[in-house]
Amino acid sequence: DESLKLLADEFEPDFVRIHRAFLVAVDAIDSIERDVHGRHTARLCGYAGTLPISRRRLATLKQALEARGA
Repeated sequence: DESLKLLADEFEPDFVRIHRAFLVAVDAIDSIERDVHGRHTARLCGYAGTLPISRRRLATLKQALEARGA
């Protein structure tokens, strides 16, 4: 039972932690949006909903997407 942090470290840069409860594949992220409350969310390919992005993880996520070429 590895913690999410250990998994994030192990699978970096292919996966990025966007929230304390979410680790997602960088290639699965379709877009970053803002919800009606102004909070950032991630829209994933093939998933109808969105996932929250914490403020402290937003910069890291943007860097990962830039490195991917998105």
